[in-house]
Amino acid sequence: MGRLVKLSLGLWTKNSDGDWSFEVTSSYHGEAIIINNNETFDGLVELIRIRLNLGILTPVALTYQLPDWMIVPDGPKTPPITLSCDKDVEILTSVRDYMSEAVLYVTSGPELVARYEFDRLSL
Repeated sequence: MGRLVKLSLGLWTKNSDGDWSFEVTSSYHGEAIIINNNETFDGLVELIRIRLNLGILTPVALTYQLPDWMIVPDGPKTPPITLSCDKDVEILTSVRDYMSEAVLYVTSGPELVARYEFDRLSL
């Protein structure tokens, strides 16, 4: 059995105070997918590429953010969680039970993914 997860397309940014926020792409109206409990990382990436009509060579970063009550005391300074392997997807499917509205944030394109990775690694 799976769970419905909203897709949000855009870019994570970190301001000078270290707070993270996701800027949604204005031309994107949002979609939802069902992530099965046994979904693999490669399967999830393929599903999102198909749903968002992204080419196979387009870099993609998949992320999510825990609910506010789970990221105390740092709050918005807590970086988003990046999916990169099957175990990360498994954790997402278990943690989303604690989220009122599960959202998977998608960043795509070489420049945007590189900018996100740079911000994420510059703690």
